Amino acid sequence: MDTELRKDALTMALYVALGLLGALSLFDRSLSGTDVRIVETIWGITIGLVLAHVFAFVVAAHVVGQGSLRRHDGEAAVAHLIGGVAVAVVATVTALIARDETALRAVRLVLAVFIGTVGYLVRRSNGASRTGALLFGIVTVAVALIIANIKVNLSH
Repeated sequence: MDTELRKDALTMALYVALGLLGALSLFDRSLSGTDVRIVETIWGITIGLVLAHVFAFVVAAHVVGQGSLRRHDGEAAVAHLIGGVAVAVVATVTALIARDETALRAVRLVLAVFIGTVGYLVRRSNGASRTGALLFGIVTVAVALIIANIKVNLSH
């Protein structure tokens, strides 16, 4: 997979992780203790986000491409799909391993760790020290949690 396609997949993975963080916080009480409902929610949100995003991407690609899609546009749409589904799979496995009371917290923790890890890797790939990258990863998670909180509070 080339650099642009990896970027597309990672963008969608981060987008889905953020969406799931917000949604799973919003449904905190109603999902608590039921790993099956958590998994249903994970996939419902992921499918909705990925379909909406890929639809918008394909329509925009048609407009920019004057009515036609380039090969790269189709590959990018598939990369978006892969990125979103990958996060949902990791969240699902986490929910099924943790089970019941701890599943919701475990999924949210894994999503936050994923986002923080991406932040860490961004800084390391730009030559930052491990400490600097770790601090950036923590800031990345903090910003993600603020965004998720804004989503939750605006939804109430």
